Amino acid sequence: MKIQKISSGENNKIYIFIYGLRTKIYTNFKKIFSQPKQGILSAIILGLKRAIPDDFMKKLRIIGLSHIVVISGFHVAVMIKIFQSISLFWSKKIVFIVGTLFLLCFVILTGGAPSVIRASIMAWLFLLAPILGRKGKITNILFFTVFLMILENPLILVYDVSAEKTSRIMKICRQYLTHI
Repeated sequence: MKIQKISSGENNKIYIFIYGLRTKIYTNFKKIFSQPKQGILSAIILGLKRAIPDDFMKKLRIIGLSHIVVISGFHVAVMIKIFQSISLFWSKKIVFIVGTLFLLCFVILTGGAPSVIRASIMAWLFLLAPILGRKGKITNILFFTVFLMILENPLILVYDVSAEKTSRIMKICRQYLTHI
């Protein structure tokens, strides 16, 4: 049996639209803001770490703040918290549908870094929990998220250090919770 690639998504109108939007936002940031503001906004909102000048990034590393401007799960958590505060009076289903669309767009807009995908899956499961009449337990959500990512690509534990750290945290949490 031979595996054949049938598509890579370059003709997908949704991807074309979102990447076009990403390019437009980046172009507008460059027109409106000077460096390093333009680079910081591009990194935080669009996942374009390379937009931050090297000398500024070096200074951030020296003072221990480089992680703030590099797109990560933290940014997804902030975005979903803002979304939740905006959607307080919406029905559970509307929150789930709009939240799901938002997360998908955000993953695509930021380039789909593994940390963003993982955090988005976790955020999506938190949005799904009320629909299923359940509370979102962080250890279960973390375990299920890492499980899904390993199913999709087992090598993620080799090439994505943060996935390994996440699974170690999950293991520690499970061990701790079983002794309570």
